[in-house]
Amino acid sequence: MLRDYSRRDFAETSIAERLAARYNLIVVVEALADIAYVASRIMGREEPQGYVDALAYLSRISGVEEHVESMKALARLRNLLVHRYWVIDDARIHAELKRDLSFVKKVLDGLRGVLRVCWEEGS
Repeated sequence: MLRDYSRRDFAETSIAERLAARYNLIVVVEALADIAYVASRIMGREEPQGYVDALAYLSRISGVEEHVESMKALARLRNLLVHRYWVIDDARIHAELKRDLSFVKKVLDGLRGVLRVCWEEGS
C-alpha cells in the first residue's frame, strides 16, 4: 500500500489514503521494532531502547550498516506521527515515502541470514 501510495502525485491522493499511509507507516515501524527486540533476545544481546535504536540495531546486525540512518529516519517519522500528530504534514510524509524504501527489504534479507545462523548454532 505504501509503495503504491508513494508512486502517485500527492495532489491526487485522498484524505482517506493519506490517513491509511500514516497508519501503515506506524505499523511497519512497530513490526520492525518487534523484530529487533526478538532478534536481540535470540542473539543474546542487550535489547534496543526505543524505535530509533531498534531500527538502527536491525541495520547493524543484518550487515547493512549503510542503511542505519535511513532506518532511523523511518522510526523518527513514526514517532512524529504518534507523538506530534497535530503538526503532521501529509505532503512531507508523502515525500519521505517517495524515497526508495527498498532499504527495508535489504535489512530484513540480511537479518534473515543472521538469524538462520543463530538458530542453527543454537539447535
